[in-house]
Amino acid sequence: MKLLLTGDIHLGRTSTRTGDTDPLRHGTTAAWNRMVDLAIREKVRVVCLSGDIVDGQNRYWESVGPLNDGIRRLGEAGILTIAVAGNHDHDVFPKLAATLPDDVFRFLGAGGAWEREVVDNVLAIDGWSFPGPSVRTDPVEAYALERPSGIPVMGMVHGDLGVPDSRYAPLSMDRLQRTGVDAWLLGHIHVPLLRGESPWILYPGSPQALDPGERGVHGPWLVTVDGGRIGKPAHVQLSSVFYDAPEFDVSSWENPEQDVRRALLAWFDAVSEGHDLPADTACLRPVLIGRSALSRELRATMESLRQTDGGMVEGDTRIVIDRWTDGMLPELDVDAWRGTDSVPGELMALSEGTIPADVIRSVRARASAFTGIPEADIPEEDVVRYIGEAAGVLLSEVMK
Repeated sequence: MKLLLTGDIHLGRTSTRTGDTDPLRHGTTAAWNRMVDLAIREKVRVVCLSGDIVDGQNRYWESVGPLNDGIRRLGEAGILTIAVAGNHDHDVFPKLAATLPDDVFRFLGAGGAWEREVVDNVLAIDGWSFPGPSVRTDPVEAYALERPSGIPVMGMVHGDLGVPDSRYAPLSMDRLQRTGVDAWLLGHIHVPLLRGESPWILYPGSPQALDPGERGVHGPWLVTVDGGRIGKPAHVQLSSVFYDAPEFDVSSWENPEQDVRRALLAWFDAVSEGHDLPADTACLRPVLIGRSALSRELRATMESLRQTDGGMVEGDTRIVIDRWTDGMLPELDVDAWRGTDSVPGELMALSEGTIPADVIRSVRARASAFTGIPEADIPEEDVVRYIGEAAGVLLSEVMK
């Protein structure tokens, strides 16, 4: 028996920073429809939804119709959809369950009570759902369902793993591992995460990457139950957008415009290899490193790409430069200046992250005054990175 696992679809939202004039092209509704197609094509028996499928009441009407249509289409193919509710859709699934037959859709864990669905006497799925918009206790503490005889168990719960004071059902890794459940499908975190083997614990992540913070492969997971055991989930690339911050060493580049385009396309081909459903748009924040006498020309090329409407298009590939980081150094030998009390020496130290604590404090204070963000909420590593990038640019100019 094969399962498709997903969660945190947030129907009604769309990917940001893509430079596309058609927002529906990279919307979560389109991603949901692709998942339905995938489930039918792969002949899965169950689609499991781990909460936050609908992005709150404000998007209810634009998202519940496509969700309902997809579940019905799955049902017509003999596929059961099983869902638990998260903090965003705690009031959506009870309404949906009232309109769909039990052999098409099962909502588990209503009211914050653990509930079980046995599928074809092959797998037991135990689920818990948010009864309201926030939950301060670990729902797994109340898990007390007896283990069924002869079949494995997969638990489904939406919650915040490793954050004890979370408002969104704080989960404990140790407690999850001690329940005797064979596998856990979680929801809430948009970055995919698979940990452990027996049990494995999976955050499927958002199937459609929604912003530059959601880097890498995004899509549902497929898993097979066979011989009384749950296999290891396999990730399927399905997102139409691929966010990343690739690093390119420019030391050997001779033609800035050609080399930039060549490097970007080679990177896209590499990350797309092996995926049946490659992303058609990459939204990037590249980092240029290495020494080059062409740093000025490379900066101009990167800025030109960044400002190009619609990004760089090659065939079916579209690459958008959201922003980029200049980590280049001049080709000249600057090592002789390292550690010296000189402008190049000071800039080199700053570019390599050796920044006095009083400088960091001063920059944080000025950033706080300018933005209104409390100093404590401005990460020190961000300040160090920004100072280092600026120092690297200045060093390049000073050493010309």
